[in-house]
Amino acid sequence: MNSNQKYKQLKRFFSAYTYISLAAMAVIIIVSLALKEYVSAIAVSAVFVALFAYSVIVALKRENNVNNYLKLLPDVIDTVSADALLNLPLPMAVLELDGMVTRYNASFGEVFNREDFLNTPLQNIIPDLRWSEILKSGSGIDMNVNYNDHNYTVRGNIVKHEDNGSDKFVVIMYWIDHTDTVRLQKMYDDQKTDIALISIDNYDEFVQSIGDAERTQLLAQIDRHINEWAEQADAVLKKTERDRYICIFEHQYLEEYIKNKFDVIEKIRELGDSYKVPVTMSIGIGTGSTLQANESLSRNAIDIALGRGGDQAVVKNESQTMFYGGKTKEYEKSTRVRTRAVAHALKQFILESDKVIIMGHSGLDFDSFGSAMGLQRAVRTLGKTPYIVFEQNSTIKQILPRIEGNSEYEGMFINDETAAAMTDSSTLVIVVDTHKESRVSCKEALTRTKKIVVIDHHRRGSEFIQNTCLVYHEPYASSACEMVAELLQYIDSRVKINTGEAECMYAGIVLDTKKFVLKTGARTFEAAAYLRKHGVDTVAIKNLFKLNISDYTRKADIIKTAEIIDDNIAIAMCRETGKDVNIIIAQAADELLNINGVSASFVLCDTDGEIIISARSLGDINVQRIMEMMGGGGHMTIAGVQIKESTLEQAKEMVLEAIDAYMAENGE
Repeated sequence: MNSNQKYKQLKRFFSAYTYISLAAMAVIIIVSLALKEYVSAIAVSAVFVALFAYSVIVALKRENNVNNYLKLLPDVIDTVSADALLNLPLPMAVLELDGMVTRYNASFGEVFNREDFLNTPLQNIIPDLRWSEILKSGSGIDMNVNYNDHNYTVRGNIVKHEDNGSDKFVVIMYWIDHTDTVRLQKMYDDQKTDIALISIDNYDEFVQSIGDAERTQLLAQIDRHINEWAEQADAVLKKTERDRYICIFEHQYLEEYIKNKFDVIEKIRELGDSYKVPVTMSIGIGTGSTLQANESLSRNAIDIALGRGGDQAVVKNESQTMFYGGKTKEYEKSTRVRTRAVAHALKQFILESDKVIIMGHSGLDFDSFGSAMGLQRAVRTLGKTPYIVFEQNSTIKQILPRIEGNSEYEGMFINDETAAAMTDSSTLVIVVDTHKESRVSCKEALTRTKKIVVIDHHRRGSEFIQNTCLVYHEPYASSACEMVAELLQYIDSRVKINTGEAECMYAGIVLDTKKFVLKTGARTFEAAAYLRKHGVDTVAIKNLFKLNISDYTRKADIIKTAEIIDDNIAIAMCRETGKDVNIIIAQAADELLNINGVSASFVLCDTDGEIIISARSLGDINVQRIMEMMGGGGHMTIAGVQIKESTLEQAKEMVLEAIDAYMAENGE
């Protein structure tokens, strides 16, 4: 660069104030010399030289910064182009790898309403900015940042350039303000239409238990509470049946409903308590992208709520299911109208099928095996050949002697591979004691047939077997064996179970009720009485649940590790991985409930890298909800979960966090 070019470059960077100051001092010097005021002339000359030198240094520094910036932008070939970039309306900045701002344009300064950013770490200005993630992203920075009620998309790159003969890395960032887009999106989301289906649980039960006058008053107050709840969202509410409502409201009100924990459910429950009848309600809400999707999602959500025992709200979108409430135990239904209807439908499916395959969940227990044994007798009575998907384990091995020696069972027990091979579109597959596809003994059989029947008593989760032709799902029932015992009495008068089959079913009821303590209603005892009439040896069944001395000692060792949390929750750890450890920890969890004051128990065990947690409750605490927060499930009083890639200590922390979340959710 020649002297003329250098002069022009310096002139370009000098400010007007600098020129005025230098010109004024030059005039003073000339006047002082003319008046022979040499001292004044020398003093002003010194100031003139100092100011000029300072201005030159600043100008050269600015020029150097611009030159460096131009090196980062190879497409910029002249100062005019650099000016255009520096004056872009798009905010942009150049930063060191430590986040220090070295260069920026005017638009960037306007974003933060300040003029001087140089040598200031950007993360000091925006505390929420995750600078470490920016450095990890390398090329292709793309992240959202909120600042001063504005939403920005930050994009850019980490660029290498040469500085004094060595490579240097800097970060170039562009800030795109999309606040208006975000606001429009929120407005669109808020004004989308959600659909809620509302059901009054046990309607037939409670209207028959009170007088006409009280019934009229109670129903009127139920309508009033539901209408008041709908008015909070300016919703459209329509009563579609005597115990069903549909509510349509804008999505923006859903957050407030969730914040209030759907308090209308609590109000309806308290209303029932005041009349001394079990009145509860369930809500299923669909929050999809279209009205049609919302209607389908809301129906699915209300089915899940009712399948979990009612008295709760379920909010469902295309990818997530959220649960609220569900503190009340299931109320047993006294009527068997539905049982008779299901029995008749099941009979028709059996008669119309070439083959009937019955399967329970993986890891058969007494309830799963016993209900399968009861159903196979009905299939035989109707002239069809039944098959049971069977996997022997130490639990089932104990009860096999009760059915040995019966030639009818030859060829009946098949493995999952055989079941899959023999299943076709005309095969009837009956799934007992589970409704989750991930837990069935043979998943492939479900994909090969068009006829699937589900018989289950577990409280429903978000996962459910699809494409079923008949579902008999009663969460109030104690066990699948209780449900099958009732079906056998209506499916055909010729059905006569033998003693071994009755004992298998009786063992299932004993197991799931914890020897007729939990989830035991009048119909449970009626089913037990029906089985007792067919020759059940109750003493022999009791012996099935006895422990040998070594297992008893293992259980005692687990109980000794118990820690009492919040005065009513016991947490114990099992650090050995011996035979049937999953059974031992379940029994230990049951035993912990016998401790005075304990209403819920959790036993954790490490089985070769997988943590198994067995949870039990007397009903005051919903252990199913706690286990669901960790990816598991089960019943309100019996639940569990398996956790991979975790230690016992980590799993224990997860349990404690889930308990805290559950308590906060329920205001406890």
